[in-house]
Amino acid sequence: MSRRLLILAAVCAALGALTLLEPGVATTPQITFTLPAMASMNRIELRAPGEKPVVLSRRGDAWFVGDAPLGRHAQSALAKAFARPTPMDARVDGAPAQYGLMAQTLTATLGETTIRIGKVVDGRYTFIQTSDDNIYRARGNLRRLLDRPAHTWPERRIFAVPDNGVTGIALSKGERTIWSVARTGETWAFKSGGRRVDGERVAGLAYMLATLRIERFVPPSDFAVVTRVELQTAAGPSTIELGAIKDRTAPGRIVGRAVQFRVPKTIIDLLDLPAAALEDRRLFRGDPAGVTAMQIGAVRVVRDEKGWRPALLQLTALSTPTSVPPDAFAEPEAALILESGDARWTLNLGAPYARGARYARTSDGETVILGPATLRELQPPLLDGP
Repeated sequence: MSRRLLILAAVCAALGALTLLEPGVATTPQITFTLPAMASMNRIELRAPGEKPVVLSRRGDAWFVGDAPLGRHAQSALAKAFARPTPMDARVDGAPAQYGLMAQTLTATLGETTIRIGKVVDGRYTFIQTSDDNIYRARGNLRRLLDRPAHTWPERRIFAVPDNGVTGIALSKGERTIWSVARTGETWAFKSGGRRVDGERVAGLAYMLATLRIERFVPPSDFAVVTRVELQTAAGPSTIELGAIKDRTAPGRIVGRAVQFRVPKTIIDLLDLPAAALEDRRLFRGDPAGVTAMQIGAVRVVRDEKGWRPALLQLTALSTPTSVPPDAFAEPEAALILESGDARWTLNLGAPYARGARYARTSDGETVILGPATLRELQPPLLDGP
């Protein structure tokens, strides 16, 4: 047994000697070169042949691309990749072209360190060439991180807030506030005027603003402000100023930031709404599915029977009056009663308003103006003769 062990040891020693003599795999000195960590950089410059350089710069704790804030996803990716100095996995020799280091190669200056970026290996390593022509295999996919179109670097969301982070919206023109709404919990309300808000519509408007993205940046220039839109969030207010529409776009800027952009007319149309467009004008605010009977004038109809009129459950007001004459309901007329089990909801008509409209009041205590079309819907059905 001891003789076999001696023979095996001799064979292993011979194989080890052959390995040391094999060309290309000889041990190399430890590589001390690293790419800097993000915390030590104040500037990143990316240069691709034939294209304008992309310059990322730190201002305090924030990063910018020119005057635009660096996109959150881009900054997060950079911070993660360069959380600490990037080590080199190997140093290689040979023609740079075989490592993807050619004339069209991206050049990156990271702080004080300039490199050229070549091929990526297994999605985990990147060949790079330093300014002194050394070629290394760096850990990480630097091409995916740095070699990207210029327009993908800036933060393109105008209001960088969570989708459900908007707590208030105000639209103004000049010194006049057109409307202002605020959210408490999940309920939206006008800040003044006592009118009901169409919560679903305002929530959709808030979501659109929270996710509104810049399509095209433009050089800063002076323009006359036509409209201001202010968003309230937990972090405080943010305001955009918009100019006049020309060629189906309008100039826009974010107050307090130098960045300027163009906004499509379609976005302006969604924003530039009168207060009336945000009002909840439904007369009956209960659940239409829970209504079991309705009475129009003197005629009572049970659900699913002949004469049932679903449209009466969706009636809307023309507007909300700013004031009501004291005698507007001196002689009220019962127009509609809706029954939901033991509960009853009523709508009474009051005096004429103007142009065929009339005052109306619900059992919820709300006074509204009903237009001629709604009043026609409230006409009782014709009764069969004897």
